[in-house]
Amino acid sequence: MNNLKKELNEMTREISSTKAIAEEMNLKFKQVTQEPETITNDASKLNEKLEATEKVKEELEIEMKKHRVQTEQ
Repeated sequence: MNNLKKELNEMTREISSTKAIAEEMNLKFKQVTQEPETITNDASKLNEKLEATEKVKEELEIEMKKHRVQTEQ
Protein backbone atom coordinates (compact mmCIF):
# COMPACT_ATOMS: atom_id res chain seq x y z
CA MET A 1 0.00 0.00 0.00
CA ASN A 2 2.81 2.39 0.88
CA ASN A 3 4.52 1.58 -2.40
CA LEU A 4 1.38 2.46 -4.37
CA LYS A 5 1.11 5.76 -2.53
CA LYS A 6 4.73 6.55 -3.36
CA GLU A 7 4.17 5.73 -7.02
CA LEU A 8 1.03 7.86 -7.08
CA ASN A 9 2.89 10.82 -5.54
CA GLU A 10 5.73 10.41 -8.03
CA MET A 11 3.32 10.24 -10.94
CA THR A 12 1.53 13.34 -9.65
CA ARG A 13 4.85 15.24 -9.49
CA GLU A 14 5.73 14.10 -13.01
CA ILE A 15 2.34 15.22 -14.32
CA SER A 16 2.73 18.62 -12.64
CA SER A 17 6.22 18.98 -14.05
CA THR A 18 5.02 18.01 -17.52
CA LYS A 19 2.18 20.54 -17.32
CA ALA A 20 4.62 23.29 -16.32
CA ILE A 21 6.92 22.40 -19.21
CA ALA A 22 3.98 22.35 -21.63
CA GLU A 23 2.85 25.80 -20.44
CA GLU A 24 6.38 27.17 -20.85
CA MET A 25 6.65 25.71 -24.33
CA ASN A 26 3.28 27.20 -25.23
CA LEU A 27 4.46 30.66 -24.13
CA LYS A 28 7.67 30.30 -26.14
CA PHE A 29 5.67 29.19 -29.17
CA LYS A 30 3.44 32.26 -28.90
CA GLN A 31 6.51 34.51 -28.68
CA VAL A 32 8.12 32.87 -31.71
CA THR A 33 4.96 33.16 -33.79
CA GLN A 34 4.58 36.85 -32.87
CA GLU A 35 8.19 37.79 -33.68
CA PRO A 36 7.79 37.81 -37.50
CA GLU A 37 4.77 40.09 -37.18
CA THR A 38 6.72 42.47 -34.95
CA ILE A 39 9.68 42.43 -37.32
CA THR A 40 7.39 43.13 -40.27
CA ASN A 41 5.80 46.08 -38.46
CA ASP A 42 9.22 47.46 -37.50
CA ALA A 43 10.48 47.11 -41.07
CA SER A 44 7.40 48.90 -42.37
CA LYS A 45 7.95 51.79 -39.95
CA LEU A 46 11.62 52.00 -40.93
CA ASN A 47 10.71 52.09 -44.62
CA GLU A 48 8.26 54.91 -43.98
CA LYS A 49 10.95 56.87 -42.10
CA LEU A 50 13.45 56.23 -44.89
CA GLU A 51 11.03 57.47 -47.53
CA ALA A 52 10.26 60.61 -45.49
CA THR A 53 13.97 61.25 -44.97
CA GLU A 54 14.70 60.84 -48.67
CA LYS A 55 11.93 63.28 -49.50
CA VAL A 56 13.31 65.88 -47.09
CA LYS A 57 16.79 65.32 -48.52
CA GLU A 58 15.52 65.95 -52.05
CA GLU A 59 13.77 69.13 -50.93
CA LEU A 60 16.93 70.36 -49.22
CA GLU A 61 19.00 69.65 -52.31
CA ILE A 62 16.58 71.71 -54.41
CA GLU A 63 16.82 74.57 -51.91
CA MET A 64 20.62 74.38 -51.95
CA LYS A 65 20.65 74.56 -55.75
CA LYS A 66 18.39 77.61 -55.64
CA HIS A 67 20.70 79.33 -53.16
CA ARG A 68 23.75 78.47 -55.27
CA VAL A 69 22.14 80.00 -58.33
CA GLN A 70 21.22 83.11 -56.36
CA THR A 71 24.72 83.55 -54.94
CA GLU A 72 26.29 83.07 -58.36
CA GLN A 73 24.25 85.93 -59.84
